[in-house]
Amino acid sequence: MLDALAMLVWGIMGQVVVVAIAAGIGVDLESTRATALLTIAMQAVVLAGILIFLRWRRVSLWRVLGPVRPRWTHIPIGIGLGLVGVLLVLVASALITSLFPDVQPPSQALLEILGTDVVTTVAVVVAAAVMAPLVEEIQYRSLLFQSTRSRVGLPGAMVLSSLVFVGAHVEVWGSLPALGGLLVLALWLAAIFHQTGTLVVPIVAHASFNAAMLGLSLALPSELTSV
Repeated sequence: MLDALAMLVWGIMGQVVVVAIAAGIGVDLESTRATALLTIAMQAVVLAGILIFLRWRRVSLWRVLGPVRPRWTHIPIGIGLGLVGVLLVLVASALITSLFPDVQPPSQALLEILGTDVVTTVAVVVAAAVMAPLVEEIQYRSLLFQSTRSRVGLPGAMVLSSLVFVGAHVEVWGSLPALGGLLVLALWLAAIFHQTGTLVVPIVAHASFNAAMLGLSLALPSELTSV
């Protein structure tokens, strides 16, 4: 449990360190390309720190990935479950919006700069569909969910890890539909991990969810995809 909390704290500290270094060397933090590339840099630093910490603690990678060994068949399963997650999140967000019609969509930097230029767009896709699923599934579903499940049971672990996941996404705090959508996604990913026993499936599901949402954000109005 303490290891999981330490990795969550590192997730914040690692990002602060990267931004501070970038500002110190004169990177234009207002640039859209810099925003996308710095996001990848922050995710890479956080992931590297987690892997180094786990190795120092002598925690086996297989333990992090769950009790079931990954198989190639987990990839299409994860893709399908990720697309189901898209439907669940959009329905939840639409329901909340219908109940609270005056709420505003959140401002999400990566979605706002998507499509501005080729380099930025590629960086956004890598950040959202590759790095974010890896880092966040290790942090929230593997470390936090697994450590709390043995202490508070399955329902408590699902709720706790999901609330922490939602709370970490500060960019959507001002939007009730986005918060509700993220909570549904987090609960769905935790359920996927529990049922399949391997972190590969929620990682792939998270990646396919984010990729689908990026695609929808280019095709549909932002208020429909701002989760």
